[in-house]
Amino acid sequence: MMLSDLFLLRDEPYRHACLSPRAPYWITGFIVCVGCLFGIFVAVFQRTVGGEIQGIAIADIPNWILFIGNIVPGMVIMVVVHAGITIVAWLMVKGVSGRGQLVFLYRATAYLLPLGIPALPYMAATTVPDAADRVGLPLEVAYVPLAGLGLCLFVLGLFQAIRVVEGLGLWRAAITVAVFTLFSFSLLLIA
Repeated sequence: MMLSDLFLLRDEPYRHACLSPRAPYWITGFIVCVGCLFGIFVAVFQRTVGGEIQGIAIADIPNWILFIGNIVPGMVIMVVVHAGITIVAWLMVKGVSGRGQLVFLYRATAYLLPLGIPALPYMAATTVPDAADRVGLPLEVAYVPLAGLGLCLFVLGLFQAIRVVEGLGLWRAAITVAVFTLFSFSLLLIA
C-alpha cells in the first residue's frame, strides 16, 4: 500500500486494512503518529501562548517535559477518537442494514486518522487555554481552512472505507456517512 493512495481516496488502503497481515502495524503507526503530532501542536501552542499549567508558568517548564506531557495524552486521545469513530460507524452501518463487521471497520477507520492531520492545528489551538484571547499563533489564519480540508478528506475517506469494507452501494454508503456526520455534529453542538 502506498500512503498517497490514502490521500487520493482510493479503495486500496481499505482493502489493505482488511486483508493484510501487516495492517495492525499500520494501525498502530497511524494512531501513534497522529497522536504525537497532536501533542506536539498542543505543546507548541502552549509555549507560544504562555500562561500557567497547574500554577506553574509554562516558561518555567522544560521543553522535554512539556512535549512528553502533551504527546502521551495526544496518543491516548487518538485511541479514544479511533474507538469512537469505529463504534459510531458500526452503529450507522447496522442502521442501513449493513453487515456491521466491527473488526474490519476498526481496522479501516484507523486508516482515516491521517486524513484528519490538516485539522490538527485547529483542534490543538482550541484545546490551549487562553489561545483565543491572545494572538501570535503561527499561521493562525490557515487553521480553519485546513480544518475544513481535513474534515472533507475524513468524510470522503469514511465513505470509501464503508463502501469497501461493508460492500454497500453508493446510496447506502452515502446515507451512512450523512447520518454519521449529523450524529457527530449534534454531539459537538451539545458539548
